[in-house]
Amino acid sequence: MSLMDTLGNGQWLKDNEDKVKAMLPETWTHVANLNGLQLGFRMKLLGIDWRSEDEFGRVMAFLERIGIMMRDGLNVKRNPHSIFKD
Repeated sequence: MSLMDTLGNGQWLKDNEDKVKAMLPETWTHVANLNGLQLGFRMKLLGIDWRSEDEFGRVMAFLERIGIMMRDGLNVKRNPHSIFKD
């Protein structure tokens, strides 16, 4: 599936928020300690079809921008709260 069909689709994102967050560390983790290959593979399994290293970086920036991933300098973790207001 394309990025528009997954991350760009609000309903897909709402249905899969927990699965996307499960790919990210629960505690603050330096980006150098993330297993990018595993993270990228898990994204592909969910249908998040990034096609280049640059696009993968943009997906990560998007996850931060919408609040699924939190960043503090070079440390990242998943947001423990839903990004959707029920």
